[in-house]
Amino acid sequence: FGAPPDGPQKGDIQPLFDALGIDLTFDRVLWSGYNPSHEFRGVMPEALVWARADQTGSMNPEAEIAQGLPALLMLFPGGITVADDKAPGLNHTWLAKPVPRGKWGTDSWDDHFGRNNNPFQQPQLYKRSSSGELPLLAVQITGKMPSAYPKPDPNAPPPAAPPAEPPKEGEAATPAEPPKPAEKTGVASAKDIHVVVVADVDFAHDMFFQFYRNAGKQYNQAQLRFLLDLRNVQFVANAVDALAGDQDLLALRRQQARPRPLKKLEDLRLATDQQRRTAEEGAVEEFESAKAKAQGDFEDKVAKIRTREDLDEGAREQLAEQVRQVEQRKLELVVDGLMQKQESSNNEARIKQRRIIGHERITVRWLVILVPSLILMTLVAFVFVQRLARERSHIPAARKRSHA
Repeated sequence: FGAPPDGPQKGDIQPLFDALGIDLTFDRVLWSGYNPSHEFRGVMPEALVWARADQTGSMNPEAEIAQGLPALLMLFPGGITVADDKAPGLNHTWLAKPVPRGKWGTDSWDDHFGRNNNPFQQPQLYKRSSSGELPLLAVQITGKMPSAYPKPDPNAPPPAAPPAEPPKEGEAATPAEPPKPAEKTGVASAKDIHVVVVADVDFAHDMFFQFYRNAGKQYNQAQLRFLLDLRNVQFVANAVDALAGDQDLLALRRQQARPRPLKKLEDLRLATDQQRRTAEEGAVEEFESAKAKAQGDFEDKVAKIRTREDLDEGAREQLAEQVRQVEQRKLELVVDGLMQKQESSNNEARIKQRRIIGHERITVRWLVILVPSLILMTLVAFVFVQRLARERSHIPAARKRSHA
């Protein structure tokens, strides 16, 4: 009996990332408040991070691998940053980032996967926004890479040969083994490398291929139209072709039509997202401050009882326990009230956002109907006036409609 034997130890991949000149977080999950979909907003967790070509600074238009791809979706990704101490012979070209206009941050991996194995069923986590430079979702690395693990150094002087051992009586002399060359890490590669690093192992998950089949009519037409703008599959194909040196299909994939979202609605949605996030952060800060005050008051009352000299030790402990139970119940009621207030504030912010966006969408629909109708009516009136004027100037009075 007893515990099962340990399996083989996992290899340490950190030296490889150090040699590539990048820092990749393993225990943090990147999230972004940006979600361009009206169909999936509020359904997808914020740890599903979007990169879109129609948003400045999200996908690199100069990189061949990312050119012509309208959108990528990363599932619970990490974040890549270029190391300050990277080797001078390496060149890093960023391919994709989260949309800069949305708020972003990182959460602990355990916050998503520590409770159960389905992060989509987790309760909504409070995410504190981060600032500074956005981490990368994908990066292309070329140039001379220093070795991640020890290898012979071609520039080291040849080691001295060890002295040969004298042969034993009646035996032939044994030749000495040739000396091993000195080994070290950081030896530059003989050829240039070409590497593409993506901060998400699931970015080519089966579901990105299933969109095209839509088996069982899982998605309606509006949802399917949006999902088909995702180009994770084409991104993988572009990366493979670029690494293989085949440029023929890269240009072909860039010829696909790109979506054209209504910019005014997109700007309004991002602005209301910022307002909603600010309101939620304010509610959480108020909750934490009030909770800390209530907890402090509770601890002060217990501490005062423990310092009373008119009671013996047993009486103090008994009274402290009674006060602890009463105050603990009061604290729980205060916390419940604060949580309800926070949830109410968050709901009000979400309702306000939906109301503003809904009103703007109705306005856009009416404009789509009325503006073409007004243009058509104006054109009809103009043609009628022109024909009437021509009739009055060129047709004899006896043939005019008024004498018919």
